[in-house]
Amino acid sequence: FFSSGIYKDGIKTWEQTKVFRMVTSIVTSATPSRVVLQQPSLPASRFNHDVQDKFALHFAGSKRRKDEPPQIVATLGPASSPPDILRQMIQAGATTLRFNFSHVNNESQRQWVADTVQEIQKLSRELGVPVSTFADLQGPKIRTGDLPNGRMELVDGETVFLTDEPNPTPSDKKEKVIPVTMPAIISAIREGQVIKLDDGKLRLKALESAVQSDGARQVRCVVEKGGTLTNRKGLNLPYVRIDVPALSAKDREDIRRAFSMGIQNIAVSFVQTVDDVKAAKDYIRTLIPEFGDLARNAKVIAKIEKPDAVEPKTLRAIVQEADMVMVARGDLGVEADILDLPKLEMRIIRECHIQKKPVIEATQLLESMMDSDTPSRPDVNDIADAARDGIQYLMLSGETSMGKYPVEAVRTMRAIAERYTEERSIPASFERLWDAVEVFFLRSGYSLKRLFNSQH
Repeated sequence: FFSSGIYKDGIKTWEQTKVFRMVTSIVTSATPSRVVLQQPSLPASRFNHDVQDKFALHFAGSKRRKDEPPQIVATLGPASSPPDILRQMIQAGATTLRFNFSHVNNESQRQWVADTVQEIQKLSRELGVPVSTFADLQGPKIRTGDLPNGRMELVDGETVFLTDEPNPTPSDKKEKVIPVTMPAIISAIREGQVIKLDDGKLRLKALESAVQSDGARQVRCVVEKGGTLTNRKGLNLPYVRIDVPALSAKDREDIRRAFSMGIQNIAVSFVQTVDDVKAAKDYIRTLIPEFGDLARNAKVIAKIEKPDAVEPKTLRAIVQEADMVMVARGDLGVEADILDLPKLEMRIIRECHIQKKPVIEATQLLESMMDSDTPSRPDVNDIADAARDGIQYLMLSGETSMGKYPVEAVRTMRAIAERYTEERSIPASFERLWDAVEVFFLRSGYSLKRLFNSQH
């Protein structure tokens, strides 16, 4: 059908050849239980990557059945701490619960985690529902330090200083100095470098490289996007690689504490290379004599938050080594150009499907339900697309840890995911395949209607 029309009009191209071969391989390899995309060995640079990504998502193999809806991951915090709220969240469909160890820094917080794990185990037995848990490690997260009075107003166009001194004393009372928690970051900043604070809500630009001042190194910056900065907010340098290990001393101690509390799995933050995943696995193996099967059976989740980790060869190795992968859209969208985020996200998901590794999609999937008991239209579309794309886990963060409606958020996400999972069936997948092929021909200036009429 395709080849005759293409050859007849003399418009055969590498791209059209690849579409034809991909459609042929899909049709001939389709089975009721599994449809595997066979990748033709044509030059990747000669093919439309948007079309390739779309095909790979819907037809690559997966360990889970296609009729299974994504499982819900809920982050725990003040909003979800009460036992009755926790019970309702599990009943609503939260099958995996996340502890964010970035905010577990003192004894009272650690005691809260231990008590909550015991409550989860109790509820799991009472409800007869298996519930898994994982500790999300802080990793080498760069943050601002403590500020005078806990906050600082940054005004567009004014000059501020970043410093590696923990408790800086401004030489001028009007001078604004922001300490950072990782001194090495100061040396990595160069003139013209964009610096994002608080997940990109605030933005600075370096006016010069780091200079020595009174025994400390500091960088003079101009405020490009102002606002209120509070203590210990994230700091990101887009497209700058910082040579620090993904597993800090705090992370190692947190892994040990997590196992002692009964937490089953570990998420490694800011993974940049496969060595970061291997380091976590190697350390966990050293804990097997102490924690037995808990450490032996622990799954390691690689969180993709840096653009370096999405380079094809690097990503392939990370996915192969990790047990699961998380698309951490928050930091990834700050570290990379926000316009590149959909492309990077698609690449991660595609690679996980090809290697049959579970993938978690995270960050602001139901942000609209932080303060509302109903979701926004974009949020519904976001979750529906994730379900259609074959993602195995959808994660709620602030929605369940700090939001006003944690139970409703879980229930809503579950309902949307279940409704749109049916579109991952083979007939629905072929329908989307046809749409993709039609769009491809329209973009190339060729009409499917004209092609069809030429055959009759």
